[in-house]
Amino acid sequence: MNADKEMLDLFVQESSEHLQALETDLIALESNPADNARLNSIFRSVHSIKGASGFFGFDPIVKLAHVMEIVMSLLRDGTILADQSMVSLLISTSDKLNLMLAQADRAAEVPCAGDP
Repeated sequence: MNADKEMLDLFVQESSEHLQALETDLIALESNPADNARLNSIFRSVHSIKGASGFFGFDPIVKLAHVMEIVMSLLRDGTILADQSMVSLLISTSDKLNLMLAQADRAAEVPCAGDP
């Protein structure tokens, strides 16, 4: 196995782990929207996915993760609240990231609101 394939496999594995943690944290956030530790954990998971995706040039994943990071920053500083509709939106976004990461080379084919 060459180094590029090994790195891509590691990316997929680590991104999967981040997505699992993200899903668990988002579900828990629904019942405790002011949980700063949970908000920070969600932010870190998304940030890690974004960074690794950028390394591999998966720009659609980077763009969606970046938007999610912005929202998480607003939640962490209290500018917006993690009400039920916000958490539902974040879960939907996480689902889109999951679809994109399942076939990262075809991530641009996953429709996202606001796409041209």
